[in-house]
Amino acid sequence: MNAILENERLRVTIADRGVELVSVVRKPDLDGGEGACEYIWQGDPQYWAERAPLLFPICGRLPGGRDGHYYWRGRRHEMTIHGFLRSKTFAVESRDATGVLMALEDDAETFAQYPFKFRIEVRVTLDGDNLDWNVRVRNRGAEDALPFAFGFHPGFNVPLGGSPAFNEWELRFEGATAPERIVFSPAPSCLDTGTTIKFPLDGGDTLHLAHSLFENDAIFLRGWGSAVTLRSDGSPRSVRVIPGEGFSSLGLWHAPHSDAPYVCVEPWTGLPSREGAEEDFATKEPFFRPGPGEEVSLGLRMQFS
Repeated sequence: MNAILENERLRVTIADRGVELVSVVRKPDLDGGEGACEYIWQGDPQYWAERAPLLFPICGRLPGGRDGHYYWRGRRHEMTIHGFLRSKTFAVESRDATGVLMALEDDAETFAQYPFKFRIEVRVTLDGDNLDWNVRVRNRGAEDALPFAFGFHPGFNVPLGGSPAFNEWELRFEGATAPERIVFSPAPSCLDTGTTIKFPLDGGDTLHLAHSLFENDAIFLRGWGSAVTLRSDGSPRSVRVIPGEGFSSLGLWHAPHSDAPYVCVEPWTGLPSREGAEEDFATKEPFFRPGPGEEVSLGLRMQFS
């Protein structure tokens, strides 16, 4: 069942399946009239059927492709790209007009592919133009540390509100100094090669959008700054994404070799597996590893202006 968060400015819809953000609409646009704006990509399967999944316990691919594998204590486990969180239905623990708390614990299905005991709480709060995400991952096990990464994968419509054209939009970075692109192997493997290259921004802070940017799949950056805004000089609408501490890379993506009318802005704490190597969760990096009874907290703010 979807949760509706609403204030005098925005109406937000959150699915209990994966705590996926499925809609953000400004109040003047609810009647669907000319110029109405849905901020969130609506999952057209021609390009990409999802909207804004949460990624856990991995970000990206493991060795073996979209349905990859890893090892834990000598045993092989299989796991699909980005993990399993997006396919799981969360329990709604509390809800009011401007906030919802959803939770998920390990079960037989998760344990078969990820042999760890965990609890994830996701609190989403609407405050004015801001949508705040607070995630807590707790190790429910009694012996082992809990190895995991976490990522956000929201897709935003481009253009917002129907105009101007895709290539008249840009991503404006705050606090960027000298970003580097993390080089992935060519699709379909898309694994971390262990190398980086300089990724200069126009004027030191701006990436102008073009479909050709994504011909080699996603762009992942480190040293990119503290916040990024999807904007255009030709529109009053924008989306600002502000990750909290712990997110080591930022991904930008839409379906490659296409004219897809959206862009994903993806803060990740982890990376795909290293090209040419097997993966062991005892040594995979970057990973969080809270001990028994410990937890990790992560946060993200989205501003819809």
